[in-house]
Amino acid sequence: MKLKTTLIFTIFLMILGTKLSAVDAIASLNTDKKSYSTQENIIVSATNMLGDAQDWIGIYPKGSSNDWNNVIKWKWTNAIINGSITFDSLPLGEYEARAFFKNSFKLEASTSFAIDKKSKLFIETTKNSYNIGENIVVDFKNMKGEENQDWIAIYPKGSSNDWGNVIYWKWTHGLINGSITFDSLPLGEYEVRAFFNNSFKLEKSYPFTVRNIKKKSTIYEDGENGISPNWIHVSGNYEPIHVDNDGFNSRGALALVTEWVHNTVNLALYYLPIHNSTQKVLEMDVGGLANFRIPNKRPNQVGYMSHFGIGVEVKTIQGRRRMMWDSFLNHENVSAYRTTNEEGTNVWLYYPSPVEHVRGYLRINIHQWEHFRVDIEQQLKILEPNNRVISVEYLFLTGGFLDNIKLSSN
Repeated sequence: MKLKTTLIFTIFLMILGTKLSAVDAIASLNTDKKSYSTQENIIVSATNMLGDAQDWIGIYPKGSSNDWNNVIKWKWTNAIINGSITFDSLPLGEYEARAFFKNSFKLEASTSFAIDKKSKLFIETTKNSYNIGENIVVDFKNMKGEENQDWIAIYPKGSSNDWGNVIYWKWTHGLINGSITFDSLPLGEYEVRAFFNNSFKLEKSYPFTVRNIKKKSTIYEDGENGISPNWIHVSGNYEPIHVDNDGFNSRGALALVTEWVHNTVNLALYYLPIHNSTQKVLEMDVGGLANFRIPNKRPNQVGYMSHFGIGVEVKTIQGRRRMMWDSFLNHENVSAYRTTNEEGTNVWLYYPSPVEHVRGYLRINIHQWEHFRVDIEQQLKILEPNNRVISVEYLFLTGGFLDNIKLSSN
């Protein structure tokens, strides 16, 4: 009898201990820091959460009630019992992180923290000196982030902040970090200036000049000392290849390998960033590499590159355009044409090429180089007479032996 009583009492204590353990497991919250800047994320660590799929953590103004209207940010805990949740940065102020179980507003745990350090504002133009006709690009960081309150403007250097001195201005549209592009300016000295709260209180400025820099052309790839590191290999099995001592009157060239599948789809695509708003004539030499053997290709594919396209992505006053030149259109006697999706947001313009791209076609000597040259703006107006090029953003190609790729002035 005594043994039985002892056993029952032991089981009772085990059950009671389990219940006491559950009661003692009180939820708690902590932030990784008690003081943050306006650009720092807030990491909230939770312990002894219920583990329910509808447990959640909210950020509230310090001292406010738990009403939903006071929630600034919130996240489900994804049923964690112990773990952390990261919230985006907040404006200056005092806050509390609060934990709730089962989609309720019954407070289970809280911890306070403050955003009391203002991150240093950064605003600069991408270059200290621009050419006439060149767009002005402004990079900014740590703006206040208020919609239609933060704004950036260009002023004559040394002028007051009065509205009458504003040359160009734009809202930052609630962005904290980002960039803004302004149209070109006449010769002169200028300042880009940042303002908060839709006011004229200057927060930060940066000087720049506009000069008449006479530059006939800008070379983006000549293959002289290797190839440009800026090439972006979008698709296909071959990275851009540098070819030594076999360019157009030069010490090197570029090989971009075409990859046709069943003679219908070319897998190869290569991009080269340009971002040029002053020069709009595209030039390059198209070859011509008789001794080049394409890696892992059939033996007869020495010095031969099948059909490929040469294209640019441009920013225009009517939106983005992709323009491509292909000598296959010449073979089929196809005139320039325009395609777009139903929304009109993805516009392609196709043109016959001024040169034959494929060596060996129509008895063109496989050694022969030809000079490709198109005036991008003139070509644009063939299909869109009322449009105008603002800047050439990217060059893209689907193959070719190439040398001396550049943009030139008229």
